[in-house]
Amino acid sequence: SFALMCLEEYFSRNKDGSVLILVPSVALLDQWYVDIITDTSLKAEEISVFGGGNKNSGKRKVNISTLNTARKISREILSENDLLIVDECHKAASKENSKAILSSKSYHSLGLSATPERQYDEGFEQILIPRLGPIIIDYSYSKAKKDGVICDFELHNVRVRLTDEEQEKYEILTKKIAAVLQN
Repeated sequence: SFALMCLEEYFSRNKDGSVLILVPSVALLDQWYVDIITDTSLKAEEISVFGGGNKNSGKRKVNISTLNTARKISREILSENDLLIVDECHKAASKENSKAILSSKSYHSLGLSATPERQYDEGFEQILIPRLGPIIIDYSYSKAKKDGVICDFELHNVRVRLTDEEQEKYEILTKKIAAVLQN
């Protein structure tokens, strides 16, 4: 993947460097670990995993953490000139999750997201761009389809009428979802 190529390029230029990879879920934590072991020359003993019930084994060459855990440990793990990779980076722009990337240290960064802009707040502009930088690659659905990266699909919008009670419940849930997304 692009991120693994960036990781390898970083290490080719920074032999003693370290990488911190932040992910929003335990499933992605496991996936990153497997992908690094499988698709790079790095070995298991060079990787630390934080979060998801893993015991803290200290900083290593590659450090993978859930955003939730990284809120507390990223300042200790991330050093000057390290590489910070944030998968699904739009989730790191909430008030609480941004604690994982708000470091005063100077580091290299890569944010990964299919949808980096946030609908309910200014986290993209106020948090992601200052900490991770601007968008460097914008790969549209039409380009991905043309390149054969995604298969054909059809999208159908279906309108339904809600009862007054359903509409009220819908509006309450929409507000609750918006509040959760801001965190």
